[in-house]
Amino acid sequence: MDTAFTQPPDSESGPDRTDLGTGGQDETTAQAARTRQLETELGKARAELYEALARLKFLEQTNPQAAFLNNVSEGVIFVNAGDEVTYANPHFLDMIGAGSAERVLYKALPSALWDTPRELERLLSDLHAGRYIRERECTLRNFRGEPLVVLCNATPVQDRAGAYLGGAIVLRDITAKRALEMELRRQNEAYLKLVDKLQLSLSALRNTQSRLLAEANLSFASHLSANLLPELSDAVSLIEVRSYLLEHTLKSDETLLANVRQIHDAVERIAAVADSLRNLPRFRESPDQFDLRDVLSEVLSDGKEGLHLDDCEVAIECPESPALTEGHRAQVQQAVTNILVNAGEAMARLPSDAPKRLDVRLSVNGKYAAINVCDSGPGFDRQVITRLFRPGNTTKAVSGRATGLGLGLFVAHQVAEAHGGSLDVQSEPGAGATVTLRLPLLPPPRQR
Repeated sequence: MDTAFTQPPDSESGPDRTDLGTGGQDETTAQAARTRQLETELGKARAELYEALARLKFLEQTNPQAAFLNNVSEGVIFVNAGDEVTYANPHFLDMIGAGSAERVLYKALPSALWDTPRELERLLSDLHAGRYIRERECTLRNFRGEPLVVLCNATPVQDRAGAYLGGAIVLRDITAKRALEMELRRQNEAYLKLVDKLQLSLSALRNTQSRLLAEANLSFASHLSANLLPELSDAVSLIEVRSYLLEHTLKSDETLLANVRQIHDAVERIAAVADSLRNLPRFRESPDQFDLRDVLSEVLSDGKEGLHLDDCEVAIECPESPALTEGHRAQVQQAVTNILVNAGEAMARLPSDAPKRLDVRLSVNGKYAAINVCDSGPGFDRQVITRLFRPGNTTKAVSGRATGLGLGLFVAHQVAEAHGGSLDVQSEPGAGATVTLRLPLLPPPRQR
């Protein structure tokens, strides 16, 4: 036994020591290589362990809220530092149509869910930079390819040293809300269009009503002048003759003579009213087309004396292009005549040395033409303007007694409304008056 463990002689062991020395060197090299390999693997394992510990710490921090997050109505997901999904609540899985958690857990956050990948890149970049995200609207697509509109809120998670561990992302589905808003917006636009259409229809109806009423007034006045004025004229003539006879017979009785003269004055006024009614424009069923420039030219061709403008300076301005309208030419001509006569009679009440000027201007603006008549007369206050278009209302007076018949502007106003236009008066005491007659223009030939 002891001999078995005795060292052999040197001479016999020489070759064996040489072989053992060479083999020992090879074994040392191999062991060093294995050591380095083990150290490398150990470093990797240590890194994986640290990462697992960090992930475990993150999960431990969020685990107490897991029961709550499983029941919230928003989609909630947690991602780690590698942007892998480590938690997804049931609502998020339902929202994206995942079916099961295996489709997203421990996998990179699917960029395919974001309709625009740059939105996901921006979201993760903000989380890595430690920035909070509040109410950011994003567009997603679920696994079925259907669009989702969500409001995104995200919070980065960091350790005490400030290293990024991951983030919590909350997604609120507002697809139905946005769809409802779009539908309400569409219905509101349709409602506004309907309101505009109804307003246009109502305006057209009012214009038609005013035109029919004005035409009815003119037609009635024409009927009166055609059927009743002859008898009225005969009665007026008889009273006038008898009043003259009584005036010559009763020269010695001053009281009766004064009464007869009053009767005579009243008869003259009745005769003047009859003449005015006789000159009212006749109602015609079929309108015609005419140029307002020609109407002005025809009215002003009667001369200043016929319009009571013999001592007035008259300035006329007309456009070069036609101002075509449609209606009853004689009625419009009568309306313009009444306006000019009214202005001339107003300026006739000025002192003889006062300047008298009349500016007549025809202009075209959009779908309407306007005839402006500006005089330098005494003018009147706004209370008078409200009564100007009533029949029998007049601003002409001598010694406090009305001398006009109050039919000029009334007729002009009726004619304007019968043609779908308007008549406006502006005046201030001592500053003259401006009367504006607006009439609709015919559209250009290519638009008719």
